[in-house]
Amino acid sequence: MPPLGIMTYGYDENTARNVQSMLEVMMGSDIVVIGASDKDDVLVSQILESGPDSSTFADHQNKMLMLLGFDDDQVKVLLQNFPKKERPIFCGLTEENIKWDMKYLMEHLLEEKKYWESKGKRN
Repeated sequence: MPPLGIMTYGYDENTARNVQSMLEVMMGSDIVVIGASDKDDVLVSQILESGPDSSTFADHQNKMLMLLGFDDDQVKVLLQNFPKKERPIFCGLTEENIKWDMKYLMEHLLEEKKYWESKGKRN
């Protein structure tokens, strides 16, 4: 079974490591962290292939965690237990977004977030 991982965007290294530690306790498993901040023009596939050793970390207003290798039950536990005030945009790796650069991925995720927030305000 491959290790669990997260790809982060918008997190400085210290905060990303704190999230890693929190998730390791939550999941009872090691978590690999790949930092993708400031890699806007790099494809998601290339960032993942480069692995943790090529990570870049930087604090940005918009934060994202891409869940790598998590099964449905683990995602449910994470979503139920992740601190509400510190919630990033969560996403998973898909056949589509692996082909996107980080800038496009973040634009897409922010559009989705805006859409769902507007739906919530109407109800």
